[in-house]
Parts: sequence; C-alpha cells; structure tokens
Amino acid sequence: SQAESGAIVAIGKAEDLPLGITLAAQSDAEPFLMPEFPKPVYSRTILPKSQSDVEKMSTALKELASTKATVR
Repeated sequence: SQAESGAIVAIGKAEDLPLGITLAAQSDAEPFLMPEFPKPVYSRTILPKSQSDVEKMSTALKELASTKATVR
C-alpha cells in the first residue's frame, strides 16, 4: 500500500529500523522529530537470579529500551 505525503504510518515487523526514524522518498527530506517524553517518576532495579542470566537480561533490556521510547 501507499502513504500520502505528510501521513504518519506504522510499519510492523521492521526490526532493523530504529525507533522514531523518518522514511521518505527523497534523501533530503526533513526528519520528523521525536516528542520529548517526561522524565520517569518510577524506577525499578532488576537483578539477575544467576550469573548465567546476566547476558540474557542485558540483551532483553537493550532491546526493550530501543523499541519503547518511554523505557530508559
């Protein structure tokens, strides 16, 4: 399908595209700026149960932070 000029669309299963990227036909198109989100008011510390969980947690948390604008 096709989007009209100025349309905001969602693209599913585009894992290689970073959060907030602007897609345009012209390479000189002005990027759409991400809105500023409020600073978090709630924080939580997450600790792995075992040393073997450290790498799994690190990978999962990095992926979560790169796909959710409000997770830091």
